[in-house]
Amino acid sequence: MQRLHILIICAIICFFSACGGSNTDNNISTAADSLSSNREDSTNATDQKAAMFLKAVEPSLEGEFNKWAQSFSNFHIDSFHFSQKGDFEQIDYETPSDINTFYSLYKPSLSYSPDSSWFIDLYSAGISLEKKGKKIIAIGDVDQAITLSNLKTKDWKRIAFFGPSAGIEETVWLSTSQFILAGMMHN
Repeated sequence: MQRLHILIICAIICFFSACGGSNTDNNISTAADSLSSNREDSTNATDQKAAMFLKAVEPSLEGEFNKWAQSFSNFHIDSFHFSQKGDFEQIDYETPSDINTFYSLYKPSLSYSPDSSWFIDLYSAGISLEKKGKKIIAIGDVDQAITLSNLKTKDWKRIAFFGPSAGIEETVWLSTSQFILAGMMHN
C-alpha cells in the first residue's frame, strides 16, 4: 500500500474542548490532554492513549468527516499514529470593525456550536473577501489562523496558526463544548 505523503492533522486530531468552565480564557483548552505524557509514561502507554483517542473519533470520520476522509486514497483510521500534542494559542483576536459586513461575507463558512453560542472561523484570517457588485472577490494568503468566538461574551481568540505546509479544512462540533478540526500537513 502506498504511504500517504501527507500527515493528516486529523491524526493528531485537534480534538478540542471549547467551553467547559466559567472563566473564558480557561474555557478554551484541549480535551486531548489525556494524550500528553509525562516523563514516566512509556511509549507503549502513550500509544495506547493515542489508540483510544483515535477510536473515540472514529465515528466522526465515518459520519460528518466521511466526505473529507474519502478525498484521500487509502484513508484508514488504523493507519494513524500519534505524533505530537498541541495546545490552543489563546491569543486575543480583534473582532472585525464592521461585524455586519463580516457576517455577510463569512457567515456561510463559520462552524457554529449546537447551541450557537460559539463559532469557529477557519477562513477569514487567511482569505480576504470583498463584494464588488454581484461578485465576491477573494484574495488568499498562504497562512491560516483558526479563531474561536464566544458570541455571548464577544470574546474572540486565535486558537491555532498554520504556515503554508498545513491547514485545517473541516470542523465538526461534537457537543456545545467539544469539536474536531481536521486538515493536513505536507511532509
